[in-house]
Amino acid sequence: MNRIKTAAVLGVMLLAAVCITFFFVNKDDNEKEVQAGNFEAVLPWEPSEDDEPSKNTKDDTKDKTEITAQQENEKLSEKEQLPEKQADTVYDSKTNPITLKDDIITEVYSLDGDGYRYHPVTKERVVKKLAEILESYEPEYNPSANMVGFLIFTEKGKHACYLDAERLDVDAMYAQLVELSERCNAGAAGGAQWLVYMTPSNLSRLTFSGLAGDGYCLSYQEDTFVVDVQITEREQLENASAFLKNLNVRPGELLKGDEKVVPQDKYSLWTIKLEFSTGVSYDVFGYRDELYISSSDMDGQLHYLCNDLEILRLRDYMLMHDEARVKLDNQETEHD
Repeated sequence: MNRIKTAAVLGVMLLAAVCITFFFVNKDDNEKEVQAGNFEAVLPWEPSEDDEPSKNTKDDTKDKTEITAQQENEKLSEKEQLPEKQADTVYDSKTNPITLKDDIITEVYSLDGDGYRYHPVTKERVVKKLAEILESYEPEYNPSANMVGFLIFTEKGKHACYLDAERLDVDAMYAQLVELSERCNAGAAGGAQWLVYMTPSNLSRLTFSGLAGDGYCLSYQEDTFVVDVQITEREQLENASAFLKNLNVRPGELLKGDEKVVPQDKYSLWTIKLEFSTGVSYDVFGYRDELYISSSDMDGQLHYLCNDLEILRLRDYMLMHDEARVKLDNQETEHD
């Protein structure tokens, strides 16, 4: 009897030992699976469709991403529709004319009085703003050393607006025009004041004389020779006037009395004479990168420095005309 009890106790103890051993071994395996990222290996059940959080999470994330992207696109579209975000439209008097005093504006320039230059104003919104102000407002003219302002060409003539940059206390409109002119001056290269100011329709004759060819042109490099060009045809005069207005120069100075310079016999000399139907004439000449302008109705003389490329462009432009081409062809024939 005692042996039976002893055997039963030993059996229970052996079964308990087996169960305990299996528990700890299975626990170690589960921990290893968890550390390896294999969670399904330790789940005591098979997950149902309702128990799949990963699938729902992906769908929710996708929906949120699509909504966020749509909102960003809507915000971007709103920003793109704002005027300040749009590219500035270049003013064109033919396609979208703006008027001043019932006269269509063709060109606008801002004045840099200190540098004796005019800067082209090409943005449509600026031309429109300027026309709106000057339609009913005429600023008082007070000559000063630090002048700014605007020169407005119209189909019937031109309007000049001169402002003292130091007198911002005149009134709000005056201060607004001064600020607008200074911003326009900073935003574009400048042209020679008297060349920009001339009225193209009054130009009746242009005469150019100077060296061309090798070292003096961009397009014609074979020889060095003197070329003389005389332009009287209306369309060519209009084009030549537009070209001269667009010559970029550095800030200039006004020479008076003994300071004035006369053309000298220098190898790089070129001259232009502009004659107007009003009886006024301009004498323009230069050496290398220097430019001098005198007017028959002005006491002083304007002096500028400009890039060599501008003068090369000038000589090339003069050689484009028929009279110059004949001269060039003859010169080439003599050297053949």
